[in-house]
Amino acid sequence: MRGLTIAVVGVFLISFLSGAIYLLGFDGLALVRDDADSKLLSQSMLASGVGGSIYCLRGVYLNACVFNRWTPQWMPWYFIRPFVSLFCGAVAFIFLKAGLLVMEAECNSPKK
Repeated sequence: MRGLTIAVVGVFLISFLSGAIYLLGFDGLALVRDDADSKLLSQSMLASGVGGSIYCLRGVYLNACVFNRWTPQWMPWYFIRPFVSLFCGAVAFIFLKAGLLVMEAECNSPKK
């Protein structure tokens, strides 16, 4: 039973990761409209989905292989986490667009 639950979670996470990377290859694949904000929103969501699924795969590896403490009670978290990451990517995009989070870069090269 332990091996089956690990396999089910692993297949789901690898499928989710593959799908998110595939969709990122379509330049963000504007999910609603074909404008710059929609593309940036979908890219933010998909990138955070990639990060969330990689983090979950790391958790499966650590709990199943390294520490040998895999329990099926945590399975819902491994299925929900990638979707929570998608939502967090959308929230981060909204914070950036609203100006609540500012990212700046300055060029400090000397003028000649």
